[in-house]
Amino acid sequence: MPAHSVLATVTLVIAGVAAVGALGYAWVRPLRRTVRWPLLVTATAATVLAFMTAAAGTELLRDVEAAASTAEAAAARAHGHSADGFATAVVCLLVGVLATVWSVLRPDRERWSAGMWTGALVLTVAAVATLVTGGQVLAAALDALALRTAV
Repeated sequence: MPAHSVLATVTLVIAGVAAVGALGYAWVRPLRRTVRWPLLVTATAATVLAFMTAAAGTELLRDVEAAASTAEAAAARAHGHSADGFATAVVCLLVGVLATVWSVLRPDRERWSAGMWTGALVLTVAAVATLVTGGQVLAAALDALALRTAV
């Protein structure tokens, strides 16, 4: 099994946990004190893993393009392009987390303000983008794999 497959699986799981954690952190104030550090850790880990997975994927793509049919290579490239969107979403999630957990969404804030609403919306958009693009990456990977195993 290629390293890219293992890294991709772990990355998708960690990014999903970070995205769900971000949604909870954004909208459930009593969770903020408990979720703050795990959210920081998972968002950071997801970002690092996304870059590691991309590096492994680039190597795998070269191998696939050298040995695969035109359709298989095109499917692998499509998967790579969808992974670019996922990596962007994960980085945005990390930036959103870092920008809000010590400022507008810190646990000791009592009343909702315009800044809190904005911070919560930023985290929500980044979390949803992470989940949606993660699903797209997975679907593209499964499509590429289906072509590879059908031959």
